[in-house]
Amino acid sequence: MKIYLAIGGNQKVFDFVLKHDLGWCMAPDNARNPKGRPYFLDNGAFKAWKDGTNWEEVKFKSLINRYPDYDFFVYPDIVGGGLKSLYRSLNYVGTIPGKGYLAVQEGMLANNVMEYVDAFDGLFIEMGYEDQEGKCFVVGHEFEVTEDGSKKIVSSKSSGSPSGAEPLDKIVKKKE
Repeated sequence: MKIYLAIGGNQKVFDFVLKHDLGWCMAPDNARNPKGRPYFLDNGAFKAWKDGTNWEEVKFKSLINRYPDYDFFVYPDIVGGGLKSLYRSLNYVGTIPGKGYLAVQEGMLANNVMEYVDAFDGLFIEMGYEDQEGKCFVVGHEFEVTEDGSKKIVSSKSSGSPSGAEPLDKIVKKKE
């Protein structure tokens, strides 16, 4: 399992990432030299939604060009947008190099996602909570193509769920 943290934070967070061999999540408005750490690229839709601003494709594409050695990227989506989000993500399939994950949004049903799952390399399912020990993410699943051409989940990057989520320190210890 690979765990990624948001790149923000202070020296204590950076030291924690180094100590536990974690990766970074970089977004258009929060990116910096990953200093040899593994990383993935988020498209920035959540921050735009949270700030009440419009998502800017040009910022996301600039991030991709600036940091091309990512482990994977999250396709552009619409927070809470259900099928509109799925269709936005599908419009980008094949236009961005590397592994692309679909951000599963509220309003998407399993049958909606499964109809198009072969277009994506994985699912990004962010379910977090904040407590005094840190933030816990469910990052998603990676697929492998089987002999018959279908996909199966080969690695789960799950670190908890809202009902049974664990503090980040405990998750990292399980990883080690």
